[in-house]
Amino acid sequence: LVAWASFFSARGDARATVVAFEPMNRSRNAFLIEAYRSLGLLAESQAGRGLTVRAAPHWNEAALSTAADQMAEAGGLDHRGWAWPMHKPIFVACLRVGARIIGANLDANEARDIARRGASALAPDLQRTLDADRGWSASEQRAAETEIDHGHCGLLPPARWPSMVLAQRARDAAMAQVMVQASDRRRQRVVLIAGNGHVRRDLGVPRSLLALGLRPRDLHSVAYRETPAQSMAQPEPGVGDRFDQVIYTTAVDRADPCKGLAGRL
Repeated sequence: LVAWASFFSARGDARATVVAFEPMNRSRNAFLIEAYRSLGLLAESQAGRGLTVRAAPHWNEAALSTAADQMAEAGGLDHRGWAWPMHKPIFVACLRVGARIIGANLDANEARDIARRGASALAPDLQRTLDADRGWSASEQRAAETEIDHGHCGLLPPARWPSMVLAQRARDAAMAQVMVQASDRRRQRVVLIAGNGHVRRDLGVPRSLLALGLRPRDLHSVAYRETPAQSMAQPEPGVGDRFDQVIYTTAVDRADPCKGLAGRL
């Protein structure tokens, strides 16, 4: 499922929007700029404004599809891991209207290092952002550890939970940093495409955005959640405390994600 964490810092057309993707790392953004350049969509930076891209409203569907593939390749998107082309319609929409695509996530090797070594592996910028979140409590740590346990089907040893939570928070901090930078001193709207766990207001990217100086009213978090058709009108309790908006969809049949996980942990 895909969820959105966005803050609206400016009103205007779609070209004032940056769309940041969890499935692509922030270290790939130079490659994405080159991809825009090769497609002829890189616009000249305006005085006092950040990088902008041109819209491609008159491109046909085949051209837009090919360009979306090129952008995903430049961003280093793991096609198998992220079930490409699941996100492709969003890429196409961005290209059509000139919303700039960027990577948001922490480099995977860096995140794995944090999960192994803990705080000693945190880069200084990530440590500063986490330190700025002075409201992180023991109860929130327990809630985050519970999410890690559930997300790993109860197979992860409890001793690993704290460092895994730290790696998750580091990813959230990295994505928040990218969003703030891309906002160009709040002159551009930034939308984050990320998993529901990352866009939770109580534990995810919104916390880091607040720690970086944004106001609660600048944030709007939307989750997409599956639920059986017969209970669509009865959302589970507590969801409204985690997201500003929840969109429910019918469940999709898929293989058991826990099957075979034990051998990979």
